[in-house]
Amino acid sequence: MQNTARKGTLRSISLITGGHLNFQLFIERQVDPAKLSVCMKTLSGDDIVVAPMQSVPESVTPISHKRLISTRMQKRVLGWEKLDLYVPIPGEHITSAVLEYNKKPVPGLATDLSLDVLLPTTKDEFREHFSFVNKRHKSAEVVRFMSHQILTNFLNDPSAVPAEDIGYIVNALVIYIYKLVELDETPSKNFEAIRSAVFEALETIPEHLKSVREDRAHLRVSALTALWHIYFNAGDIPRTVECLEHITRLYETKKNFAVSLGFNYCKSFLFYAALQYSSGDKKALRSWENVIDCYKASVALGTRKITWFAEMAQSHQAALCALMLSERVRADGLMDAEFLYNNTLPSLRVSSPEFKTRVQAMAATAFPAVSGSS
Repeated sequence: MQNTARKGTLRSISLITGGHLNFQLFIERQVDPAKLSVCMKTLSGDDIVVAPMQSVPESVTPISHKRLISTRMQKRVLGWEKLDLYVPIPGEHITSAVLEYNKKPVPGLATDLSLDVLLPTTKDEFREHFSFVNKRHKSAEVVRFMSHQILTNFLNDPSAVPAEDIGYIVNALVIYIYKLVELDETPSKNFEAIRSAVFEALETIPEHLKSVREDRAHLRVSALTALWHIYFNAGDIPRTVECLEHITRLYETKKNFAVSLGFNYCKSFLFYAALQYSSGDKKALRSWENVIDCYKASVALGTRKITWFAEMAQSHQAALCALMLSERVRADGLMDAEFLYNNTLPSLRVSSPEFKTRVQAMAATAFPAVSGSS
């Protein structure tokens, strides 16, 4: 064996699971495990080099690489020996973690399965490694870990982030929340402190910035939409309603309405209507009408921006569901839990089984006789 990770000899997938760095090593030729190490760089600039464990920690559920890599790549490593390696995450911010063989980095199976950048701190790093879905790590656990590192680092010194870059911190909060809901995890103990600091900083963003990751109005609605997801997932209905009421007030003032806002507005109003209807609140009709009105307003403004045009398809679906639900109520005042649930699904930004089950349970509360007989 040579003293480098020769091409075609080793490949790796880098993950984070159960509080550990998890490296899945694919071995084509025999290697010496004693020459394996993990080099972690910290925010303070220090290097931490440790030998990885080969035994699976109790807190870790082994992950199948097949859900993360392409069929073509699976065929490439077919027949290779697979070795899972683990390293506990240190109690400080780490900016990168690289598996090495004989002090040389082991090549990854794909660029979106590495831990080369775990804490972006500049606008360019955010855009290259975090802000866009197609440039993020494929693992939800890694993205959740990255977003929380970004937020805790911001919380330690909010003034270190320029006002024109605060949008990327808000974006990190939104991503963190959706990954928590997707993974059905509980927010960190400092979540409310993070939320408060981020919303305070949001108000300092210069008004002339108008891209979706920098525009104050868009970021506010985006963050509030994420928040009602996490509060509803936690069973905190009062705070869920608080977020939805805030979104409703922002929309009904008709201030600074833009096509980019319609997507989150339509989804939020559709969900709010279901929540209101389930609790017997007659304002559900108003919220359904808001969905339809918002979709019409978005179309009237017009856009040739592909992303927004594509999002209007989802806004249209939400408006169609709102129309069917409101017309059903106006016609005879009757519907069943399944009809309400199925026509509320387009409101969700996260479609994990656990979250959908909670939404289904909410819909069932409007029909106690039906739910009680099942």
